[in-house]
Amino acid sequence: MGEARRHRNTDRMTLLAPDIIETILDGRLPKGVGLVDFMKPWPALWAEQRGRLRELGQG
Repeated sequence: MGEARRHRNTDRMTLLAPDIIETILDGRLPKGVGLVDFMKPWPALWAEQRGRLRELGQG
């Protein structure tokens, strides 16, 4: 992975809702959800991010 792409991916994660970041850091992601899921574009609104995380956890 190129340096610029790596920065884009990590920069995206700084825009996640604080409670989602806490969930990631605490290792409490729903079963089947991994960091790779956060490398894709995510909604800007925190409420929509929480909805996306719930959907991923149900899949």
